[in-house]
Amino acid sequence: MRVNDRYYRGVMGWAIVMGLLMAPSWMARESSQLGAVRTTESPGERIPQVVPQQLHCEEEPSGFGLPGFQPGTSKPQVERMIGSPAAVQRGYWGNSTALVYYLIPNQVSLGFLFDDKSNVLRQTEASFHHSLELPLVLSTLDSMLGCQLNEAIELGFHRVWEGEISEYRFQLAAMEGVIFWESDTHVYIGVWQQGFQ
Repeated sequence: MRVNDRYYRGVMGWAIVMGLLMAPSWMARESSQLGAVRTTESPGERIPQVVPQQLHCEEEPSGFGLPGFQPGTSKPQVERMIGSPAAVQRGYWGNSTALVYYLIPNQVSLGFLFDDKSNVLRQTEASFHHSLELPLVLSTLDSMLGCQLNEAIELGFHRVWEGEISEYRFQLAAMEGVIFWESDTHVYIGVWQQGFQ
């Protein structure tokens, strides 16, 4: 199985658990082969049960959950994990190219700005619909930060999410970031290398 297949199946599993999709037949077959079953009223019938993955931070996305790539990641690594983008655009900054992914339409989108010379990720962005589970959004933010999510940033995120403040800016050793409501329904998170922009 290719890495982006693992990612696709991980996102599909998450969407099924969240009730956004019905399990396709291939996932049911794979789950039953792994022994993930629950019993039903009819004896002997086995129905696969989708079990949500444990959310924890990994500096490099594993293919489960929603990927959060930290600045410094190579462009081929991102493309290998999540495939071809929905759009390739000139970056906001003249020395960059932007890749845009709509992982779950109207729910989750990702954007990546790569340095044109080095093909290294300089800015990573994500937009999340307010109906998404907070642990999933925070897990993605943590990955975007290279597993450096701290209490102050998490509190800032919650304050924006709950509407207490309109924007939260933060700074880590080599990164900066911002969190704000980009519309009535979506929160934007951007993280970039210091000095980029």
